Amino acid sequence: MNCTKKGLSARVKALSMACLSSAAVTMCFLSGSSCSFVEVRPGEENYLVTSLGDEIENVDVAFMGLKCDSILLDNGTDDMVSLGQHFFHMSLGVGVATAVLAWILSVCLPPTKCSWITMAIMGSATAVIQIPLFLMFESIPCTVHPSRQTCSLGPGSYFNIASITLWIVMTIWAQLILPPKWDGSSQEKTRDQITIREIVIPFSETDTSTANGDSNKERDVEQGSPKEAKQIAKSGDKNAPISLVAYDEFDDISEMTPSVAPRERKEKKSQSGVKQ
Repeated sequence: MNCTKKGLSARVKALSMACLSSAAVTMCFLSGSSCSFVEVRPGEENYLVTSLGDEIENVDVAFMGLKCDSILLDNGTDDMVSLGQHFFHMSLGVGVATAVLAWILSVCLPPTKCSWITMAIMGSATAVIQIPLFLMFESIPCTVHPSRQTCSLGPGSYFNIASITLWIVMTIWAQLILPPKWDGSSQEKTRDQITIREIVIPFSETDTSTANGDSNKERDVEQGSPKEAKQIAKSGDKNAPISLVAYDEFDDISEMTPSVAPRERKEKKSQSGVKQ
């Protein structure tokens, strides 16, 4: 149950990026398709003036948009408006690619560090590309006759500001959290299994041997390497050192079974044969 909650939480984090990017793309599209990106109003006792200087009577307000014709543009376009259109197309393309990548990382493929950073970089790049859309305020109707008419933010401009804000929020949010592994691969940390066959207890043992006539002969048992211990154990030496096995204090050794030396196995078999 705990793993399920963690996996759901990670999936929500990935989906939040997809939702933010989708909302940002939507706002970007609305800003570019809106015919009221710039609002132009005449001054007191003045009329609106077109890009060629012609006056427009009986019009209190006019609008200019990136993809719409305006009565203030005699030639149908303007250099700054055309430049803003190019940046709009680029920002819309990069923004859609960012949103698609965000949805892929939240639905189809679990994000990696590289793909997560790539998504954040694309989002920040889209925000930067959308800023030149405000070049419309440098068009001829807004700059040639500033004393007779004023340009202000229209609904399209507010959509663009909202889109840039969402891209910035998405980028910051992506930097604050690690790539969420919603498939559960990061929820459980695997450790290599450690098999403990023998445990070494350092001690000093005195062996009095009388088989060869040597009385009161002492021999200290020393700790040896696993290879040496096996060789001495095969020779039948009781004082064969046991191999040293290091283990971590957090390892679970409750299921460890003691290893029986070959000589002890033979003795147990002989004893079981005698009993039978």
